[in-house]
Amino acid sequence: MSASLLFVCSQNICRSVAAHTVFDYLIAETTLDAQAHSAGIWANHGQISHDPIMYQIATRRGYQLRNTPSVQLQTLVATDYDYVLIFEQAHCQPVKEWMDGRGEPELLTRYSKYFYNKELVMPEPVESDYLLGYTQILDLIEDSCLGLYEFIARKSIS
Repeated sequence: MSASLLFVCSQNICRSVAAHTVFDYLIAETTLDAQAHSAGIWANHGQISHDPIMYQIATRRGYQLRNTPSVQLQTLVATDYDYVLIFEQAHCQPVKEWMDGRGEPELLTRYSKYFYNKELVMPEPVESDYLLGYTQILDLIEDSCLGLYEFIARKSIS
């Protein structure tokens, strides 16, 4: 059984790219048949950019974030994905409309062991703990992707 996943954030330059990278890292040395993709609700389709802070934090953890063009959600077909994962409730309605009655998106942290259904909202640059906020976002993405991987792996065995 193959699984197709789509991680969706606002711009497809930070959270969705990080989740896509982390999930690919988790399955790289396994036999799990899964394909991860990422997109942004309001992405500048085709723009090559990434969030420099997330890039720096992810690099320190051994991840090489993709430097590929952003993908706008509207350019994709909902039926191509078994799992559509979002990071915050504000994304639910636009993604649900894109899915056009073919299910509902899920918060990625639904699969988190420690932070079940917590929203992954990006910190504002003016916050004093801005860098800590990014680090916590990546912590949550790692924990949630591991839970998602385990869920899909159990499902593929049965």
